[in-house]
Amino acid sequence: MKLDLLLTVPLDYYKKFMSVNLDGALICTRAVYKQMAKRGGGAIVNQSSTAAWLYSNFYGLAKVGINGLTQQLSRELGGMNIRINAIAPGPIDTEATKTVTPARSSKTWLSRFRCRAWGHPTIWSACACSCCRMRRRGSPVRSSTSTAGRSSGHDSTGEARLHRVGNMGPRWPDVWSTGPAA
Repeated sequence: MKLDLLLTVPLDYYKKFMSVNLDGALICTRAVYKQMAKRGGGAIVNQSSTAAWLYSNFYGLAKVGINGLTQQLSRELGGMNIRINAIAPGPIDTEATKTVTPARSSKTWLSRFRCRAWGHPTIWSACACSCCRMRRRGSPVRSSTSTAGRSSGHDSTGEARLHRVGNMGPRWPDVWSTGPAA
C-alpha cells in the first residue's frame, strides 16, 4: 500500500484500492449469501479498521466504506437470517504494517499529526501516544478471536465493532488532530 494523501494519491491507484476493499467485500458477500440462506442463515464478518475513525487517508476512507457497506447489507440479509458485521482492529503486528509505515516514511508523513494528550508530534506506527493502552500493536491471533466472536450466533448485525487488541484506548477520536496541540 502506498502512503499518500487523498489529495495527492494517483487516481488509478486510489480506484484500485477502493475496488479491492469495497467491491471485494461485496463480491464475496454475493458469492455466499444464497447458500447461506438455503442453509437457514449464517454470519459474514468484514474487515474494517480503527482507521475509519482516525485520519488515515484513502485507507481510512475505504474502511469507512466497509462500515457503510456492512450496515446496508445487514438490511438486505437480515430477513434471510444472515448476520453481517465488521471488526475494526487497530494496528496489527504483521509484515504489512512493518513495510507500509517504515520509520522514515512515518516521520515525514505522520509528523503533521499531533497528539493532544502529549502536545507534540507522535509517530502513529510506534503506538507511543498515551491513548495506546499497552504501547504495542495487536497480534493476528488476538484479531482472529474477535472475528470468531463476531461470527457466533449470539451477535447482532450491521455493526462495525472496535476491536481493542491491547493497543487502542477509548479516547482516540478526541485525541488526534492535524492542527496545533491544544
